[in-house]
Amino acid sequence: MKDQTQPETPEATEAGLEQVFEQAAQLSLENDIDLEDYMTAAWEAYVDARPGFRDALEFQHTLKELAELRRLGKIGQA
Repeated sequence: MKDQTQPETPEATEAGLEQVFEQAAQLSLENDIDLEDYMTAAWEAYVDARPGFRDALEFQHTLKELAELRRLGKIGQA
């Protein structure tokens, strides 16, 4: 059992993540999961674990789209 009084070091956290990633990859191979499906699921889990991250990404995407439309002269600038 992990000692809850001692914070994990970055190295320990990284090693733990590496182990989890290896296990997930092995499970995906054992269950014949397509790489694209695996990567999509991993990305969705990453985004879902960070409240507000998806909204921030969508906002940045919208800003880029608006900038491109302005560059093309399809919308005016305020």
